[in-house]
Amino acid sequence: MIDHCLLLMSTAGQGPSFINCTRKVLMTGIVTLLPPASTVLEILENIDPDPDLMEACKDLKKRGYRFALDDFLAEESKRPFLEIADFIKVDFLASDPAARLKIYAMASTSKARLPLLLRGCARGSFRP
Repeated sequence: MIDHCLLLMSTAGQGPSFINCTRKVLMTGIVTLLPPASTVLEILENIDPDPDLMEACKDLKKRGYRFALDDFLAEESKRPFLEIADFIKVDFLASDPAARLKIYAMASTSKARLPLLLRGCARGSFRP
């Protein structure tokens, strides 16, 4: 997680780095020290969208950063995040089938179908 310090690790050839971000980190723009091409900014589940945060995230999006919604739950209050999200991360072991279906339904109604990244789930075992 990035907050008061920043740790940079080489990810050459490993694909993008998913970085947990607090609201403060997103608002201050410290993440711009990371290369957008290889960085996915994770919005934590305890962060709520508000106009200032959404504006900051849209600015980061314009700079080329991608976003993942970490441990996403299908709460109406979180729907604005779907506008900027590139991935939705779901904790398969911590969510029940009904919750996963709600997440899938909400993600499917967004303007772009978002990939679901399932934590704790064997490949091919998710059935919406």
